[in-house]
Amino acid sequence: MSITATSARARITWPKQHDIDPGGAFNVYGDGGDGSIDYSAGSALNASPIPAWPTIAGKIGFLLGGFLDGPFLEGDGGFGFLEGGFLEGGFLEGAATQEVGDSIGFLTALLADGLQKFGLKAVDAAGNESTAVETSLTVQGVPEPPSNITAASLVGDALTITWTKSTDDS
Repeated sequence: MSITATSARARITWPKQHDIDPGGAFNVYGDGGDGSIDYSAGSALNASPIPAWPTIAGKIGFLLGGFLDGPFLEGDGGFGFLEGGFLEGGFLEGAATQEVGDSIGFLTALLADGLQKFGLKAVDAAGNESTAVETSLTVQGVPEPPSNITAASLVGDALTITWTKSTDDS
């Protein structure tokens, strides 16, 4: 599982899993900045379970070699029938049974500044949950922009702007 900051939001991504049945799903949990993640029913950040296999499209490919890139498609050309993610990840780069480029993700709502912890659980079609995988991220939101831009002048290559500083002092 990886996590990145996007302004005052967190983007959580994880690879699609071959060992989770098509009826399986994922739930994302957060601590709200208080250090304790609540994994009880109904406390997931996502409104509904995130399907483990949102689509079956793009899983099987039929290509003739000698074009694009990667060990399968470089060199003398050839013929191939592979399984994987088209044009990225396992299909063109390495073992065809790995879906390196295929992932599932979740973008949180706006978060408060500070350390935020997140947990991810898989659930199968029968409702059995996995143990949680946790990670954390320090969120530092975008400062408010200046306001009341009252003057701007360009003299030669010097630009002068007059404004009111943002209220968050950032």
